[in-house]
Amino acid sequence: MLNSEIINEEDYVLVIGHRNPDVDSIVSSILVRNILRNMGVKSDFAIMEDDYIKKSNFKNIDKYIKDEPLVLKEEDIPNYKFLLVDHNDVNQSIKDVNLVTGCIDHHILTCSFASYYKDLGSCSLVVYDLFNEIYNFNKYEKKLIYYSFLSDTNYGRSSRYSDEDRKLIEELGFDTNYDKYFEKYFVETKVDIENFEKSGYKDININGVLFKSTYINVKGTMGIDDYKKFVKNNDKNFIGLWFDFEKRKSHCFIKLNESFYENEFNFIASRAMDVIPYVETLIKV
Repeated sequence: MLNSEIINEEDYVLVIGHRNPDVDSIVSSILVRNILRNMGVKSDFAIMEDDYIKKSNFKNIDKYIKDEPLVLKEEDIPNYKFLLVDHNDVNQSIKDVNLVTGCIDHHILTCSFASYYKDLGSCSLVVYDLFNEIYNFNKYEKKLIYYSFLSDTNYGRSSRYSDEDRKLIEELGFDTNYDKYFEKYFVETKVDIENFEKSGYKDININGVLFKSTYINVKGTMGIDDYKKFVKNNDKNFIGLWFDFEKRKSHCFIKLNESFYENEFNFIASRAMDVIPYVETLIKV
């Protein structure tokens, strides 16, 4: 996970998630920062200066996260070493692989640097699973793990949710009946052009083909035609996902070169585990 060969005693290690970090990315960064400090490593967690912290899909998350990130300027990146969480593509953050000492992720690994990967519902659960025997997670940290897990698995509704996730949640001491949390904390994405462009935004490289990608989390399909048109008319390759939590269906819109594709999953699909493999089949055609 951590390449100690490129870490010196005086190094300042920043833990950083993907651009425009979501709840799981921020929580994972906080946890790893705390663990590194416990190991005697000078560390903070950071976001890029022009980023915003994505707070959708979890109501009032500000009440639960007490920590503030170090805001990193582009010109200051060379002054630090970095540990990546919740992504393993330097283009999602600092862009310089030579500054990376490792990463912890729950997405399929595409990087060549020192990494730790496990297929769990949230990166925060991966952090817990990796360190729980050597680090004493306090009540605050455990609560953050649970909330980030709920957010990243869409309250256990995602196809990524597994029996191993459930066992770890029980080990943390939390309820695995997620429906009540969905009703209490879920926030629908506002259906407008800003969210068509930014909600869940990621740059994705699939077998050398670059895509932009966003998703919309709502109950129903009001506005889906506008989102479909947005993806279809985009000037870039684009993966657009519309998650309908009323019928628990996922609508997938793909712009690939000059072609447009649609697909539907009869469940809340994972972008990493369900949608990207589907897009791979389109690229091979």
